[in-house]
This record gives sequence, structure tokens and C-alpha cells, in this order.
Amino acid sequence: MKPTKISKVSGNLSKVTLSGHQLAEYLRLLDWRAHPPSGDGTAEAVRMYNEISQVLDQITSPPPADAPPLLVVDNGFIGTASPTPSAPVSPTLSK
Repeated sequence: MKPTKISKVSGNLSKVTLSGHQLAEYLRLLDWRAHPPSGDGTAEAVRMYNEISQVLDQITSPPPADAPPLLVVDNGFIGTASPTPSAPVSPTLSK
């Protein structure tokens, strides 16, 4: 993956600029290296993935002016077992 831009910041530090697609691909690779199916990932990948993902999780954008109002539907009852109706009680004959 080739970054969009690399610039020196200070000392040995560099600023790497990635497009949205490049960042998504980089995070996918970091995630695979940080959390491989075989077990523990590399410490560098884990740290870098955690640092980037925390910053990305804090990004919020205001809703567009023409966005429809938020509609919340409580569907907690869907998928729950319905009570079984009890068997009809028939009168017993006494002798």
C-alpha cells in the first residue's frame, strides 16, 4: 500500500497521509496482524490498531439538514417464546 503523502515532522517522526480507502485497508491488515486466528498478534499491530480505532471511534458528524427524524422501535418482544396456552379444563363427573 502506498500512502498518499509522507512528510517529515521532527527527528525520526513522519506524518503519513492516507485516503479513506487506504486507511480502511491498513486497519484491515493491522486487525489481522493484531488478532490472528492462530493466537496472539504482534504487539506493534495491537498498539497501532487500538490507537487508530480509538481516534476513529470519537469522530462524529452532525446529521444532514434534510435527515428524517430518528425513529426508534422497541422490538424486544420479537423472537421471544410466547406462552403456551393451557389445556382446556373439562368438568369431571362425580358419582
